[in-house]
Amino acid sequence: SYAYHARSADGRVADASVISPSPACVTVTVLSREGNGVAPADLIEIVDVALND
Repeated sequence: SYAYHARSADGRVADASVISPSPACVTVTVLSREGNGVAPADLIEIVDVALND
């Protein structure tokens, strides 16, 4: 699942939620273990690559 692969992409991912607002469109939200939970750009890029590999 998208959530599993997002969580597995990097150890800094605390959680990931997935919604599909329309067919063939998926939005993944990443919660970081670091700082205030906002995922930095490099972490989002790692998750993006993992989900689109």
